[in-house]
Amino acid sequence: MQIKADVMNREIAVLETAEAGTLGLVLLCGKAMGEIDDLAAAAKNAAKRSKTFVPDAKRASVYASLMERYCRIYPALRTIYEK
Repeated sequence: MQIKADVMNREIAVLETAEAGTLGLVLLCGKAMGEIDDLAAAAKNAAKRSKTFVPDAKRASVYASLMERYCRIYPALRTIYEK
């Protein structure tokens, strides 16, 4: 997750539950059934963070530079990938 935070240059929060998608589905079903009035508040209460990964500025800068380079060469590579 640290690499993801560095590449995206954004904080990445990991939830306590390994089944975040299932938790989201349960909340949406509760909303659809009228059991949950405020979906945002219910999600905030249900989804607890276990850890937050903060981007490293130096590594994020390296990844941003590499992405810029990739964007410049992509048009030439595009025809290779289309085959």
